[in-house]
Order: sequence, then C-alpha cells, then structure tokens
Amino acid sequence: MVIGRIGVSASARELWAVNADSGVVLLRAPLDPFSNDANQWPSLVSAFREMARLSGTAGAVLSVALAAPLAEVRALELPALKEDELRAVITRGAQRYFVGARGAQLVGVAALGKRSAGEPVLTAAASQRMVFAIHAAARDAGLTIDTIVPAESAWAGAAKSIWPALGQKTGHLIVAHADRTVLVQLRDGRLHSVRKFRAGAADASVIAEAIGATAERVGAASVHRVAAIGHSDGRRELTRALSSAGVTVNGPTGPFAEAAGEPERLAATFAASAADLAFRSDDDRAVQQQSAKRVALYLSAAAVVLLVLSAGLALWGVRRQLNAVANERAALRPQLSTTLVGRTSVETAYRQLAALNVAERAAPQWTVVLVRIADHLDVDSYLTSFRGRGDSVVVEGIADHAAKVFTDLEETPGLTNIRAAAPVRREAPNGAEATQRFTIAAHLSPPPTPPAATAKPTTAKPTTARGTR
Repeated sequence: MVIGRIGVSASARELWAVNADSGVVLLRAPLDPFSNDANQWPSLVSAFREMARLSGTAGAVLSVALAAPLAEVRALELPALKEDELRAVITRGAQRYFVGARGAQLVGVAALGKRSAGEPVLTAAASQRMVFAIHAAARDAGLTIDTIVPAESAWAGAAKSIWPALGQKTGHLIVAHADRTVLVQLRDGRLHSVRKFRAGAADASVIAEAIGATAERVGAASVHRVAAIGHSDGRRELTRALSSAGVTVNGPTGPFAEAAGEPERLAATFAASAADLAFRSDDDRAVQQQSAKRVALYLSAAAVVLLVLSAGLALWGVRRQLNAVANERAALRPQLSTTLVGRTSVETAYRQLAALNVAERAAPQWTVVLVRIADHLDVDSYLTSFRGRGDSVVVEGIADHAAKVFTDLEETPGLTNIRAAAPVRREAPNGAEATQRFTIAAHLSPPPTPPAATAKPTTAKPTTARGTR
C-alpha cells in the first residue's frame, strides 16, 4: 500500500499515525520524552521506521501535530508589527513569554489579518532541537515533513469539519484530557485563542463564563456553537455541568465520532489540514519564499503567454468580424442604393409639400375677403370687378354715393389703407337716374401669428356676395 500523506500526532508519551485520506490508524506507538540536550529522538526514529515498514509507505509526506507539553500556545499582547518582526521579537524573548521554553525555540504566529489595537496575537513555541530531531527522524525513515503545527491547530480544523457551524463567526471547542481541559475558540473559521483549565467539571463555571463573555464581546450566540471532544468520562461530566449553566454542548457524531474520543488521534487525522501556527525555521521559510517566488514567476510567465494568446485571438476575431461586416455591406450595397434613391425622392416630395403648405397658409383667403366686403356694402352699392394680388385688392363698382362705399370699406375687417385708385365718375345711361362709378384700392391686414399647437382647419361655408352682380 502506498500512501501519499500521513497525519502524525506526537505527545510526551505516545505517537499516532493516521492515513490523512481515509482516517485509518496506521500506528500507535509509545514515545520516550525528548531531551533538550540531545540532537536526536531515538524512540521517534524507531516509530517512523516501524510506520514506514508496516504501512509500506514510500516517500510519504508527513504532517505533524505536537501536543502539550511539546508545543505551547499562548495569546500575547504585543504592539502592531509585521509578521516577520513579530516572530523575531517573540523568538528573542521566548523563555520570557512561554513557561515551558528551554533553549532555542521555533515560533509560530497565527495569521494577523485585521488586528485592532490591543488585541492579543496567538502564538506558539516549540523546541528548535526537537523540531530538527523530527525532521531528522523522518529523513532516516525515507519520509518528508510538510508541516509541524501545535495540536490546537489540528483540533480547530477538526471542529470545522465535524461541526461546520463552528467555522462561521465565533465558536468554541472543548478538548477533554485526563489531566486538563483545553478551550479552543474559533473566529471566522480560524484559530483565535486557547485557554487551559483543570480536568473534568472542576472549572465548569469558569468555562461557561468565558464562553458567555466571548458571546457578549462579539455579539454572537456562541452558546449555541459549542462542541466537545476527548475522553468520554471527563467530557460527559463537563457537558452536564455546562448544561446546568445554560451552555449547550454538541458531542461528536458521524464518521469521526470514534476518533473524537482520543484527542491525539483526532489531531493526527486533521494535522494535514492545519495551517495556523506552523513551526518553520529560517531555512524553511527561505526555501518556502523561494518556492513562492518561483511559482509567482511561473504564474506571471503563464499570464503573459495567455495575454499574448488572448490578444492574438481577439485580433483574429476582430478581423474575422470585419471581413464578415464587409461582405454583408457589399451584399446590401445595391439594396441600399435603391433605398437611398427612393428616400431622396420622398424627401424631395415632402419638401415640396411643405413649401406648398407654407404658401397655402400665407396666401390670402380671397373668398373670405370678398364675403366681408359684400357684407359691409350698402344695399344700393354693387361690385362690378374684384382684383387681388399679394396683399393688395382693387374693387370697382356702382353706387348712389361713392363716399358711402369708402366708409363701408374702412369698417370692413382685414382691410387697411383704403384709397381711391381712380376718380369717381358720374354716369346716367339712357336718361336713367345718375349713379357714381368708383375704383377703390386697399391692403390686407397681416394675418395673426398662429399658435404653437396646430389648430384643426375650419372649412368656411360658401357665401354669396350680397350686392354683387
């Protein structure tokens, strides 16, 4: 059997090795305590060799979770610094910050993100000699170490997988050990804080208070997102005590229910998915940075190639579309020519009709003028001729008194500038009563300005000019 990735959990007393893909336990072996004065960990070397022999692993990759006291996790109140600067400060003062620190330490720092002023930073420390001894033992067994993290990071990953609600906003995971109880707080799916209490229900009230205080601080119903793993006796005792304090605790269910009864086994199962607080030496970080730079370079080169290819494809597509448009225009050109000729003819006809409408509106309404003149003439007056041109009108006629005709025309609406176009002549044909023949000229008054809205034209009824013959 060839396994690609193995999760390992190491404590001061034993080691768990689990297939990271299937969750099958590969090995559970005792460990001797690591001595800070040594450069090797003989019992770990033997365990790694036995694991490789029993499982038939060839070049497998290990993800290691270190349980207390091999790794210590603490929240430290430090000034706002960059991650590298923060790690350097903690490394220099590791023995002051961490109770169990002896000798040189490797420090892990949780992802900073957006940290408000005064908010603690979650950190972890492990012996540098021990971490180097773990790498040496893996090389001796033909294995490769991928990451080394504290067990709390693996438990946080397990909580998000077993109880997805814990990965949303704020949640708590209780890890019950035989000698202690660990309260792990998750916020937005990441490990946020770790607190340790006495085993069993001895500190149940303090744990309930810590959970309630977090709920009040972040404004979330964290009491509804609390889960517990670990040894069954201590877990049940603490769960009952917390229920009495109003805190509902969810137990493990599903495929990981059995593994959740052993915290070290569960840490091994999810060690491969843990990313927070990883222990890396300066050389490891340098190699990781170089690898990241190479990956970024490859991605940049690939992006440039894809950009060039996309530009070429876009240019080819544009040219193809231009050719298609040119062909369509060539096919439509005869139809467009015919359409344009027809459009020109229609526009010319519309212009001519518009000119005719303007001329018609501006032309004098001679019938109306003639009717007005006839209405205002005396019954003894007669028109013999009527001539209109432009805004001028000339009328000829016979009347008993021509002066009365002048007066009638001056009173006629629409006529101005009434004047005699020829002398008045007195006539008495064949001994009849004498009459006067007149010729009068006048101008038409300018028509009023039409309103903005188009008025419906009215049709004048034909009128017979009274007093004409």
